[in-house]
Amino acid sequence: MPVGGTFTSPGGITLPDNTIQRARIRRTQLWTNSKQEFLQLLHHEIELHLRGAARKKLTPTIRLNGTSDIQWERVLLNGRTFFEHFPDVQFYDYTKISKRLYDKTRPKNYYLCLSGSGADAHYLARCEQAERDGHSTVWVARDQAKKEILLAHARNQGVPAVDGDEHDLRFIDPPGARVILKAKGSAKKETNGFVLN
Repeated sequence: MPVGGTFTSPGGITLPDNTIQRARIRRTQLWTNSKQEFLQLLHHEIELHLRGAARKKLTPTIRLNGTSDIQWERVLLNGRTFFEHFPDVQFYDYTKISKRLYDKTRPKNYYLCLSGSGADAHYLARCEQAERDGHSTVWVARDQAKKEILLAHARNQGVPAVDGDEHDLRFIDPPGARVILKAKGSAKKETNGFVLN
């Protein structure tokens, strides 16, 4: 129940009291406790999204992970992945699991880019290698000034630099792009290396 502007989940996690946080908790609980029901609901929501896009004459794209890093290429509903259920739809996601970028069985309609982090030298080396191999990496800067510095640094290194705050359609970025965006919300206070100074 909401108390003093916060919401405590059934698992004991205290979050700001807002509908987005409560919806995330409900989806996580459904994924954990009733995965098939979650997948059927997701399938239905995708169908509704596609119909709505068609009515508005828009091209639909879908990002399945928001705050998670679920390997959707391994998740099946009725024996097929969502990419097989919807083969004409462009899916995309961010991931911290670099080996996913190199999986030759990854569906053609599922674009992945690597979430950068300066917290670990080995991971940083994997990000640099991913860029050399033509995969995009995405980095979060503390503020606008830091973002501009990082964009300029990428350009000076000869790496395609992309302002990640202009759009979220990572699959249209040039190969090997380094995408820089500004920290938002609670990420502004991160100190674990995810947000770059």
